[in-house]
Amino acid sequence: MIPAQYDAVASSFQEGLAAVETGGKVGFIDLHNRFIIEPQYEPVKNLEGFSMGMAPVKVDGKYGYIDKKGRMAIEPQYDYAKGFKDNLLATVKNDGKFGAIDLAGDLVVACKYIAEEAMTTVPISNKDYREAAKNAKARNESKAYEALQKRLKQAENEAGERINNPAWIQPLTYETTSTDGNLQGIRDNYRRMVVPERFEEVSYDKANHVYIVKDQDSHYGVFSYKGDQLFRPLFDSIGGFSAGRSNVSIDDYSGWIENEGNMQEEFMDNICDAGLDFDQAGNSEKARELYERILLIDPNHVMALNNLAIMDINNKDYNKGMRKLKLAHKLAPDNKLVDENLHEAKQNRNERRWNRIGRAMDIVAAVAETAVAVMALADDSNDGLAEKNSENSHKGLTSLTTKDGVFDIDAEIRRLSYEVNEMKKGRFRGIGGKKYRQT
Repeated sequence: MIPAQYDAVASSFQEGLAAVETGGKVGFIDLHNRFIIEPQYEPVKNLEGFSMGMAPVKVDGKYGYIDKKGRMAIEPQYDYAKGFKDNLLATVKNDGKFGAIDLAGDLVVACKYIAEEAMTTVPISNKDYREAAKNAKARNESKAYEALQKRLKQAENEAGERINNPAWIQPLTYETTSTDGNLQGIRDNYRRMVVPERFEEVSYDKANHVYIVKDQDSHYGVFSYKGDQLFRPLFDSIGGFSAGRSNVSIDDYSGWIENEGNMQEEFMDNICDAGLDFDQAGNSEKARELYERILLIDPNHVMALNNLAIMDINNKDYNKGMRKLKLAHKLAPDNKLVDENLHEAKQNRNERRWNRIGRAMDIVAAVAETAVAVMALADDSNDGLAEKNSENSHKGLTSLTTKDGVFDIDAEIRRLSYEVNEMKKGRFRGIGGKKYRQT
């Protein structure tokens, strides 16, 4: 993963490299965030990558093309340029109009089109472009570009000695930076923030290529020399690294971490066990603190998710609890305990839904009975409505007539019955428009 430490980046890696902007200059990094081509080119709106062994760059206000060693393959001469396509052509622009060049840098379609699409895709008007692509293919088959392609391949091989060597560590220099509040960070010679400016202390372990940081809460974390946050600042203590490994602690529990981001598996399990002990002893606040701390370090710790989910459900925070249980079950589908907890939680959820339906029907019945009583006690000034409702009550009440119209009790009961049947099918839409779905 590449840390977020650039002012602008290309949309993707192409041919093993990606264009990035830092400190007002554009260069090209590999998948290990190492500069294969130093930042030296002018910033542009859309960063282009390599294709056909070349990439467009901007120098002194003009676009040209470089190879993978950063050598100029096509001299800067265009107001704008894009990467080469599979048809061996690249779009360029001069004086506000588009044209196209081939691999040799020859202008094979004159810059006369107001829109690139008119040159490349619109029927009839793209005749010159189609003809140029046909000629480029023929030239390639006749080996007209062979000398150029050999030079590009040589540059690719030279760059590949570093790109294809994960062990290569790019020589870097660093400087400590700070905010007005004296929080420290680290920046390298390419002006990339390796450690953000939010720590009280930052120290570099040169032998193990890591930065140890201490935040304002006196918790320790670790960054790699490239800017990867290996461990968030959540440890209460940390020792010095030796042979890539360091002892760490949370509360009274100890374990070890490595400079490649690995952690002793039993470390988190021991803290989880401690959380369970606190929970069973009635100290749910401390238990929750430990579980949440585990998940900040390892978001996929199954038992911490499970235990915290049960606490949420017991606290009637059903949605949060179900989300954690489902994630724990997804991570460990064969874990019997998690499976049983999820099954029980779903059953309890369905029982709560049935209780809501029952209460809703009781409420409707109570409202109807109250309405009948109120109408019966109303005086005759209400246009005889009380008398009409009283007659209905003796015949078997099906509706109530009010000043606002007729309240159809039969229809309401039919609606509730329908919702109950739909719930049985797993498609219940609850009162008030709230949707439920059995899983």
